[in-house]
Amino acid sequence: MLVMSNSFDLIAGGQVNVASDAELRVGGYLGRHVAGNGTVRATGALLIGDATSASGYDFSGTLAVGSKSVLLLDADEAELGALTTLSSGGRLNSFSGTRLGPLGSVDPSKVLTATGSATIASAFRNNGTVNGPTGADWLTFTDDVTGAGSYTGNVRFDDGFSPGNSPAIVSLENGLLNGAHLTMEIGGDTPGTEYDQLLISGTLDVQDSMLEFVFLNGYMLEAGKTYQLFDGQVNGQFSQVTGLPTGWQLNYNGDGIFLVPEPGSWALMLAGGG
Repeated sequence: MLVMSNSFDLIAGGQVNVASDAELRVGGYLGRHVAGNGTVRATGALLIGDATSASGYDFSGTLAVGSKSVLLLDADEAELGALTTLSSGGRLNSFSGTRLGPLGSVDPSKVLTATGSATIASAFRNNGTVNGPTGADWLTFTDDVTGAGSYTGNVRFDDGFSPGNSPAIVSLENGLLNGAHLTMEIGGDTPGTEYDQLLISGTLDVQDSMLEFVFLNGYMLEAGKTYQLFDGQVNGQFSQVTGLPTGWQLNYNGDGIFLVPEPGSWALMLAGGG
């Protein structure tokens, strides 16, 4: 284990390698590319990586944020490693956004876990597994969230949320859309491969949030079909819905939220008038 009580700001130096059986404890400023499969543990507010490089932060090991504030430095998305942990009061940020998992596919072995109320303060692409806290604590995303990865525990979205890298089924345990902008893509009538669906194992609470529909490749909703956008218990309703075609509405019930034709519009649609 190497403990650094002061900043390690030799920008012109080479990379720092943390071996798989090693731990680097550091606070302040570590202005170098960090490599290896070991553990980097924040002992205070920490700036880490190289803001001039597209691989400025792509450490493949464990980042233990704890209750500290960590800013990842990278000219592109900062790529998290195998495990990232936060405890109560922890805050993770990046100027260019943060990614968990590979760019265009899902790797559930890449994990971010919060054991208390913590914050992800940058744009975040989840293509891994995010484990929020339980009880009265929440993991809060204050910037846009995308990706097809899964969520467990209590997760709160305060800005944009666009599940999937393309249409996908994204699993969520307990969620809160708090003044959020949820975007769902529809390009066909099959959930997961042709339109977005949120699979909720606990509850999703909706507070003062907007739902936006984006239709792919000119797709038009088909008469006689329903689209289950949310599978599970949803509390509350969206205060604003945009992109919804004329003649269609949201149907809220105990099993989720469905996109269905409005009453009286069936005949017009079947006759080609809707």
